[in-house]
Amino acid sequence: MSTIHHLTMKSAIVIIWMISGLLAIPSTMAQEKAIVNSIIADASDLTAATHIQRDLLGRPCALVKFSVLADDVRFSGDTVHVEYHGSEYWVYMPEGTKHLHATSSKFKPLHIFFPEYDISELKGQQTYTVDVSIPSKRPQGAALLMTVIPADSRVFVDGREIEVSDGVATTYCRAGRHAYRVEAQGYKTSEGKFSIADRKNFKTTVKLKSIANLRVQPFRGPTGQVGFRDQNNKTVVKPEFDKVIPAGTVFWVTKNGKYGMIDQQGERKAQCTFDNVLASRIDGLFIVSQDGKYGIMNANGWLTVPCMLDKVSTTSAEPMVGIMDGQFGLIDASGELVIPCENEEITDFFDGLAGIKRDGKCGFINKNGEIVIPMIYDGVSHFSGGISRVTHNGRVYFIDKSGNEVDMTAAPAPAE
Repeated sequence: MSTIHHLTMKSAIVIIWMISGLLAIPSTMAQEKAIVNSIIADASDLTAATHIQRDLLGRPCALVKFSVLADDVRFSGDTVHVEYHGSEYWVYMPEGTKHLHATSSKFKPLHIFFPEYDISELKGQQTYTVDVSIPSKRPQGAALLMTVIPADSRVFVDGREIEVSDGVATTYCRAGRHAYRVEAQGYKTSEGKFSIADRKNFKTTVKLKSIANLRVQPFRGPTGQVGFRDQNNKTVVKPEFDKVIPAGTVFWVTKNGKYGMIDQQGERKAQCTFDNVLASRIDGLFIVSQDGKYGIMNANGWLTVPCMLDKVSTTSAEPMVGIMDGQFGLIDASGELVIPCENEEITDFFDGLAGIKRDGKCGFINKNGEIVIPMIYDGVSHFSGGISRVTHNGRVYFIDKSGNEVDMTAAPAPAE
């Protein structure tokens, strides 16, 4: 009996050892291999230029927008800063980086070597998009189908603006809780939350309340502070401001020395957090300052350019020139930074074109920020009568607005 008992104990030990060995199998055995669908340098995405992070040497970083349906991704390598935006990670990396490593419980460790995707190395203030998918037998979320009234409303989900087509906003959301905001000019903003379950599309309708017929006027309360009343003499905004400055379709207000914005319906469009506000030469756009830096705000209270500029030049009616760290960028009539601040100079506009200089070479751009005459010249003069004098490889001659050389031997030179 003792021998049988001893063999049984040995068998039990062997079984326990086998089970523990099975339990010790790495978790990556059950993980899927992530698939890199695309990696591109997105010149149209200016996030890296408008939301700058700097490396230890003070240089602007490159931004890699890493999109994957996994909420526990960790990045290693030359990473400076990482932000999580829904299913998208913003990974800031130093200029010159060539490698990115990503790990998650949802997929096997992923190594990306950018030169394999025709990107020799990452460039500072340039945005790159990396789209990664994970093979799975079951969905990890579903679609949001939001009908909005009015149809031209702007819709934001988890802080990101999504496209609205024919009054319907559609986007894919991970399973779980999400926040939304719907806004439109002349309507009261609506905010709320919704839940997404696997394989169950979520349909909803958001109808904004019109406030187009409501007009407010400032009034001074018993303490001397200023508030706003509607046409029925009803207080819409209690007296709390020190000063009110009418500015077209909005009011700028001050509180404790800081500036904010109230629209004609009495809705707060910007909190009193700005040090100063200046009118621009473009209707509906304002230059605001905060902590010694300048940005652009429109009449909806949207900060189209964050307060990151050292100076904003408004000598031309439009567009405006922004300067940051001695580099020039272009702000168009909508208030967007259409050309990042990475140019040595941008001149005023003449005949609809402005000179631009980058890496020691000059060319011309239009008011949309498009390069219409390439930056190949050593020097240029502004256009006058459709003609500009240029210097190229030591030769001085004249060009028209299409960049074609013009024979000026029989005509007087344009005025400087």
